[in-house]
Amino acid sequence: MRPERRITILYVLDSLRFDYVGCFNNKARGITPNIDLLSENAIKCFYHIAPANWTLPCLASMLTGKHPCEIGVNYQTDVIPTETKRLPQYYSEMGYKTVGISANPFFSKTFNAHLGFDIFHLLLDFKTFNKRTTELFPTSLTINKNLFDIVERNKTENLFVMIWSLDTHNPYYVRDKNLNKFVEKEDLDKIYTLKEIDKINNEEDFEKIRNFYKNMIYQNDYRIGEIINFLKNRQLFDSSTICILSDHGETLTKNNFGHNGPLFREQIHTPFILKTPKDKKSLYPSHINHITSMDNILSTLMKIDFNIDLKGYKSIFENYRNYVYSVRIYSRKVFFYESITTKDFQIINTFKDFIPLRQVLKNLVKKYFFHIALEKPLRKIIFYLEGKKFSISLEKKDIEELFNLVRKKYKLLC
Repeated sequence: MRPERRITILYVLDSLRFDYVGCFNNKARGITPNIDLLSENAIKCFYHIAPANWTLPCLASMLTGKHPCEIGVNYQTDVIPTETKRLPQYYSEMGYKTVGISANPFFSKTFNAHLGFDIFHLLLDFKTFNKRTTELFPTSLTINKNLFDIVERNKTENLFVMIWSLDTHNPYYVRDKNLNKFVEKEDLDKIYTLKEIDKINNEEDFEKIRNFYKNMIYQNDYRIGEIINFLKNRQLFDSSTICILSDHGETLTKNNFGHNGPLFREQIHTPFILKTPKDKKSLYPSHINHITSMDNILSTLMKIDFNIDLKGYKSIFENYRNYVYSVRIYSRKVFFYESITTKDFQIINTFKDFIPLRQVLKNLVKKYFFHIALEKPLRKIIFYLEGKKFSISLEKKDIEELFNLVRKKYKLLC
């Protein structure tokens, strides 16, 4: 008897917040009907915390099963180390054909993220993305066309497919006017960039933008529904593994709209849903209530798809930590944020003193790129406890003592 064909799909919705997914928040019911339906027979992680609030470190962690600090991916100029084994290579060793479909320029050859994939489709480069020319942006509809073609062309192959959609990422606009649910008709042609959002002061307009965000999620969810139906129509759904997740979230309030900058909880608490093959469903819990993160994904998929326990790696099923240590270092201006995030509170440490790099580079040889730590940064810790924010300024030596203890205990060096 011919063995059942297997397809594993790791689907990333860029910038999708945890609390905007219905199966995690009843108030969000109606935004993600297809993801919610999928989740009814899937594993749900309720405290999945990203190691950063921007794409590259989170991508690196997903691919390698390592914390970004461990492999040195914190700056925008960093690349994922070539020598670090990654997800598609593990699947290749198990006889799978591996596929990457990316609408995010970070998930690309530029950052070594393409390595290990037999087929790699980059749908959007930085040059096009930076123009914010939305008619040139690939949507999840384009992703589906690529995916369905690849599945049909490789009918005898087991497939591992990693997809990165940008439908839920700014700028905020309606991807498909025929799939509108939350945006008023008179606003269908509007496009909100972060620069335009910075000029808005009234809550009514902010609520309109939040409705755009909901609509972007809703439209991406619709395309995920198409993938589910495609697999069902070809009798591939029951034998498939489908993982739905985000790299980071989004802050949707004045002065903190979008992501990057301080590591607010809204930006690093992300959804994680994992539908196992039908014959393995009874082996795993439906709810994971301890903290998980991106570095658990590789080991988890190896466990589910091949029953392999990778030495030195932890899956989502192992409750081995009480928090996630997060770091954010930005390369165009000199600033540094780090946080300790638990189920109950978050501590944010800020090292912030903005200096445009062009001023620094005037005194340096052009071929070198420097990141300079200043002598007297602003330091504070911010606690988020039971939904309330507490901010306490401390001397540098006091807060350094706290974070050094964390770094040493967990061997996290940046």
